[in-house]
Amino acid sequence: MAEIDHFKRVNDEFLHATGCAVLRELACLVTGHLREIDLVGRYGGEEFALAFPETDVANAARLADRLRELVARHDWTRVALGLSVTLSIGLAEHAGTASLEEQFGVADAKLYEAKTNGRNRVSF
Repeated sequence: MAEIDHFKRVNDEFLHATGCAVLRELACLVTGHLREIDLVGRYGGEEFALAFPETDVANAARLADRLRELVARHDWTRVALGLSVTLSIGLAEHAGTASLEEQFGVADAKLYEAKTNGRNRVSF
């Protein structure tokens, strides 16, 4: 699970149209840097679900961290002057017997951990 940090502030300070532009830009940026087997989809609001099939959690964390860095380094001033965007990401490893709902729960808890520990980070 990935979430744009302080997205409400983007909407409040730069207006909702800018928030929509950030969502579109982020989607293009992330999808352009995933492997062919990886999946990403908007989960709701400013949250995205990521899947890294055939990848253990340590390698998934490296992939997620590269995406996080890519977003943080991106030139967001093309969307709005003074804008910067970062992501917090929480990962769950497929546990074979865990349901998809349970995996989302673990990833969501890890996302909350990343946000609690300062945002703009990956927790697994």
